[in-house]
Amino acid sequence: MDKPPCVPVKGTSACPQASSVDKPAPAQNIVQKKPYLYYETTHKFRLPSINLTRQPANVPVVSLINIDGARQSLTKGDGRPTVVNLWATWCPPCQAEMPILAEAQAETPGLHIVFVNQGETRDVVSSYLTSHDLHIKNALLDPNLAVARAVSATAYPTTLFYDAQGRLLSAHLGQFSRATFAQAIEQFYPDIELKDFQ
Repeated sequence: MDKPPCVPVKGTSACPQASSVDKPAPAQNIVQKKPYLYYETTHKFRLPSINLTRQPANVPVVSLINIDGARQSLTKGDGRPTVVNLWATWCPPCQAEMPILAEAQAETPGLHIVFVNQGETRDVVSSYLTSHDLHIKNALLDPNLAVARAVSATAYPTTLFYDAQGRLLSAHLGQFSRATFAQAIEQFYPDIELKDFQ
């Protein structure tokens, strides 16, 4: 199988090269039947059917089913800012950052962190969370990719930062480390106490 084309670095014609430290996961970890392409040089997953270029200014007004089977919106409407993370179980960068975001959720009660799984069933998501000992709140299912389409997501993981009024502050494409996520929280939500997440 030929390698998919790489995605040039924005503003240049150069394609980033994978480092020896950040080698992509073996091909057997990628579910080939999914309608996504794995871009080896950027460690991203492209949604070929979506070719939009700008995110809406506000958090999407959608209602999804959570992992417990109840319907839930993306925001709580309780005055807390919201972080929306779009992910999938077959996405290695998503897998790598999930424990970090789960810990951040537990350590930052002043922040509403929502995990929106893209395109997978409740059984698949539940099994993944259980097998990886991930205990998260606000795990929502988006089997039809409604949120990805609404926010013009082109790859996973995509993380969107909204203020307490639901206005978009920033959209981040790619994996977070503990340090970079903490920096994002400090930048966008300076009044949020990070507690032990440092």
